[in-house]
Amino acid sequence: MYKSYDLKQQFPISKRYWLKKTFAWLIFGIVFLFASYWLFKSRNYYNPRELSFNLILINLAGLFIFLIKLIYNILYDYTLRYRIEDYSFMISKGVILKQQGVIPFQQVTDLFIKRDYLDFIFGLYSFEVHSASDHENELSIIKGFCKKNADALRRSMRQALDEYHSEYST
Repeated sequence: MYKSYDLKQQFPISKRYWLKKTFAWLIFGIVFLFASYWLFKSRNYYNPRELSFNLILINLAGLFIFLIKLIYNILYDYTLRYRIEDYSFMISKGVILKQQGVIPFQQVTDLFIKRDYLDFIFGLYSFEVHSASDHENELSIIKGFCKKNADALRRSMRQALDEYHSEYST
């Protein structure tokens, strides 16, 4: 019987998810660096000392933004909670603005494992719990699993759902 079961401890998010979440910012920073360099060069603004100073400032600003985003993603992972409690799937997300949700087992309709193009590149999967009452609710989606943990989480949830249905259907 599943009274309380911490799924995050059993099936943690992959650390590659942090890299995926900061990847776009890293690409943006590189593009911004090259664009600013070409802007300075195209304006014949070639005082080497001033150009170097401006590029250093741009690099430092980009590095600062990248580090802030990385720290935020680590805190997000730290505050993310998902568990089974009293035949319900409970999830809590967010660093500053917290979101919490409860999906009773009697409302769960489907369990999905999905991935997008960046997930494919980083070897990550998303786990989705669909219910009769949600319409693509972002709260019921947990992103960033490796294949092994995503499959194991789906099997564990399926086992808990089967146990619930066998106990309460008769």
